[in-house]
Amino acid sequence: MWTSAQKNGGLTLFTSTTSWADLQWPIPGTMFLIVCMLGSFGSLVYTHTMVQQGEADWYDDFYIKPWCRYTPYAIGTLLGYIMFKTKCNVKMSKPIVVVYWAITIAMLSWPIWVSTSSWFPKEAYVTYESTRRIGFSLGVSMLIFACTTGYGGMVNTFLSWRFFIPLTRLTYISYLLHPIVLGFFQYNSHQMIYVNDTNVVLYAGGVMFYTLALSFILTLVFEVPMLALEKVIIPKAKQ
Repeated sequence: MWTSAQKNGGLTLFTSTTSWADLQWPIPGTMFLIVCMLGSFGSLVYTHTMVQQGEADWYDDFYIKPWCRYTPYAIGTLLGYIMFKTKCNVKMSKPIVVVYWAITIAMLSWPIWVSTSSWFPKEAYVTYESTRRIGFSLGVSMLIFACTTGYGGMVNTFLSWRFFIPLTRLTYISYLLHPIVLGFFQYNSHQMIYVNDTNVVLYAGGVMFYTLALSFILTLVFEVPMLALEKVIIPKAKQ
């Protein structure tokens, strides 16, 4: 959890800074954001190439490094800036909407359904591993943009369901907490787990349940009081 908090806390702080710079100095701020994105992508390509050649460790040199994870944050920052500048008022014709949703579905689908294999050439492996998170982030951003501009249809109706509102308050702390829950399950297992669809669903369901339950408790203990204190310290007008 501490590793997750460190890397994501740093990324959140850096992303907040670049978002502020984008609003204050649009052109230099956007250029700096793009340069950071390209640098992050370059680090992904280099690291995965080294991993494939056996000269780098997947976990130590890639998984926990914040600069290898920055691109999705930058894509989210650009989306927020575009939504701010357009005020979510964008007009698209029906053919463009159809093409837009086709691209969105493709972006969301291929990182999930396409997987690497031992017979993949090195170039294909590096390309896939370096772009799949970027592709999925673009797909999520395109979906959000479609929903906020009035082109979400049934998807927007489903995602606007009130049932999701309490869960949205738990997502970030759940992300920070779930490695502890996973570790607890793994280190307290006295026998090997037979991997099949049923066992994986049961295992994932158990991890999700305990993660959300603990996240709910921590939210009540820490986040809710801090938000109430913030309202007292910071006047409503300044908020």
